[in-house]
Amino acid sequence: MENKDNKFLIDDLSFRYENSVEKTLKNLKISLKKGEVHLLLGDSGSGKSTFINILSGIIPNDILGEVEGELIYKNVDILKNDIQKRAKDIGIVFQNLDSSF
Repeated sequence: MENKDNKFLIDDLSFRYENSVEKTLKNLKISLKKGEVHLLLGDSGSGKSTFINILSGIIPNDILGEVEGELIYKNVDILKNDIQKRAKDIGIVFQNLDSSF
C-alpha cells in the first residue's frame, strides 16, 4: 500500500498467539485517514482486542506471538518501534474507564 494522503495504513497484518496453531488475524488491510471515524465490531473472539493490542504495542511486548505485516504511521512502520515511541501517538481507552486507571 502506498502512503500518500493516508495517515495510517495497515498492510497484510497477521497474528498468531504463542503456542497457537491458527492465526487470530489474517492478512488485514486497512487505510485510515485523518478525521475519519471507524467502528471496530465483531463477535467475541474475532480479534478486536488482538488488533488493538497490536496497535498499542501490548502485542508482542507483553503478550507474546508472531506479528506479520506492516503498520505504517507517519511513514514509519511502527511495528519496528519500541513501545515507548508508539505510546506517544497511540493509546487505548477501555470501555470501562475504571480499568484505564
